[in-house]
Amino acid sequence: MMQTTYIPNFDFVLFNPPSFYEKKRGGSGELSGELKLKITTVDNLYIGSGFSEDKTTGFCLETMKFENTLIIPGSSLKGAVRKISSAISGGCIKEERNVRIPEKISNIKCSVEKIKNEIKSRKCIVCDMFGMISGVSYASKISFSDFVSEGLNTQEEKINQQFSPNIESPKYKDENNKHKGYKFYKNDSEEYNLSEKVNVETVKRGTVFEGKITFKKLEIEQLQLLLFSLGLDESFNMK
Repeated sequence: MMQTTYIPNFDFVLFNPPSFYEKKRGGSGELSGELKLKITTVDNLYIGSGFSEDKTTGFCLETMKFENTLIIPGSSLKGAVRKISSAISGGCIKEERNVRIPEKISNIKCSVEKIKNEIKSRKCIVCDMFGMISGVSYASKISFSDFVSEGLNTQEEKINQQFSPNIESPKYKDENNKHKGYKFYKNDSEEYNLSEKVNVETVKRGTVFEGKITFKKLEIEQLQLLLFSLGLDESFNMK
């Protein structure tokens, strides 16, 4: 019998209290450089492009590519890495997002303000690394190129219909009805089938993407946070 009940394939990492970053040497970091990386897909991967193609099997959602090159957008990868960094460090949480924050620090949030001719900054370690927009924009110290793979190593698959996040669902709330944490999708989850299927073009497992990440003026603990969030110690696979 075909199962129609949706099984959540995600869980949450609870929010940490906000923690503003105190630089060890009182100024800009001293570490700048470039990381040349290869990313290998551990399973078939769909990278939504917003385009579809009418094939003999019906409409198929296309994966991200340009001519004969498969692409993981640098902006998408940067967003995923930033989210991991925020989940494992004392990141910032803005007041208006209705999250659980201890009463004594409920008025804390990262900010950059221009006072006369000076820039006054109060940032968490993540905003200091990845940049932010708050009053006065603060540029990122980390830049991600697009990661590309030559050739079209793709395969069509029928997957379960995808659903938009429902942040008002009880699954997203804690016992105080507050949003409880950062949402992450599982690498392995219980298999299920829905009657609604969608045909997608996926990148085949084992496909290698190459790209680079440049960084400037990081402190040593910021570089360590970046390297861990990339999964370079192989303790997790980025989803």
